[in-house]
Amino acid sequence: MQKLLFIVLLALLFSFASCDNESNSLVGPTPSGAYSYTSFDSLGMAIVRGWFTMIHEDSTKLIGNWSFQKIGTPQDIGPQVGAGKLVGSQIQDITSIALNPDVRDNNIHLRGTIKNNKYSGEWIYGTVIGITNHGTFEAIKN
Repeated sequence: MQKLLFIVLLALLFSFASCDNESNSLVGPTPSGAYSYTSFDSLGMAIVRGWFTMIHEDSTKLIGNWSFQKIGTPQDIGPQVGAGKLVGSQIQDITSIALNPDVRDNNIHLRGTIKNNKYSGEWIYGTVIGITNHGTFEAIKN
């Protein structure tokens, strides 16, 4: 019985250690001039953290790269985990970004405003059936 209890406790210890490492480490170092990103679910709980770059290709078109990692075990957050290229636009005060620009039916869209090096607004996970999930985000330029 003591051996079984020891094995169970050891297994629990390893599972907690691996979960902690996964949730606290970002995917790569944040580049200079990048935005530190956090997205929140509809209840205001942080679900994704990371960074992205945003460069003006011309007067309205934006391009960049992103690297995000989920926090905990959020559900239905779409492809806002991992890394990729982004494409977007800035028209008047509204900045819109698609995190997976080559994909139409499984994408994360960011839409918001930039004020004082802070980009904030709403993220939407869109699929073939429409809006699958949404929440808010904030990103602060380093």
